[in-house]
Amino acid sequence: ADRVRRICFYMKDTLTTDTSIRRAGWVGVASGRETSYKSFSFRLTMYMTKLVNNVLPIKMRACHVFNPSPAMHYVVSPAMKYMFSREMRLRWVLHVDCGDKGRDKLNKDLEEYNLSLDMLPKELGGNFELNLARWVGQRSIVETDLYMRRMEAETT
Repeated sequence: ADRVRRICFYMKDTLTTDTSIRRAGWVGVASGRETSYKSFSFRLTMYMTKLVNNVLPIKMRACHVFNPSPAMHYVVSPAMKYMFSREMRLRWVLHVDCGDKGRDKLNKDLEEYNLSLDMLPKELGGNFELNLARWVGQRSIVETDLYMRRMEAETT
């Protein structure tokens, strides 16, 4: 639970530094493959939902979950939808069968939401090559710059 909280606060910090994201909002994509009945925490889900809906200064526009496990499909997703506003319930989308055989269906589903396979990481069935090391390096540069600007502002 603590790890999830830290990830969320880092995500908030990362998203709020970009003015275009603050204006337009953000779209979440996630894998539901690893979700199990044992790993599901209703309390943590409520905490996360309140954080995303009420605390973050930016709006979550939609969330797409790919390859949901049975637990995600039949327990977690309905529980989350119960806590969401009507608008967010309509924007919470499960994409089933995203493997090679379901690629055409997935592409058609994504087009319905103005997304494409090129925007989706390969791990979720898309074409986008996610380079985590490069992303961490880029974030380090951005965060160092932000830190230096904050320090400079405090001294002036």
